[in-house]
Amino acid sequence: MKIEINNLQLIDDIVEKADLRLKYNKPSAVNRLKGCLKHMISKRIQWKMASEEPLKFELMVKPFEENNRRLWFLSINFLQLRHQSLNLLSSIL
Repeated sequence: MKIEINNLQLIDDIVEKADLRLKYNKPSAVNRLKGCLKHMISKRIQWKMASEEPLKFELMVKPFEENNRRLWFLSINFLQLRHQSLNLLSSIL
């Protein structure tokens, strides 16, 4: 059973909802949701439940830029433990 949908309306809805979710979630969380939707659309095409028109979705909906960097402050204890573990590892190998 093929289900045809208005692709442009679907893309507009997804972009609108993603922008709304961005107010409450980090960009990486919204990108995971978009990735899941892209996968669902590609599976529909693979299982021949939709035409290949939704492939435009992958080109039109771009992921948000993510900043996954973290600032670390290392304590003296952490550095000593790391040094001990590296010494132990080198003695084993």
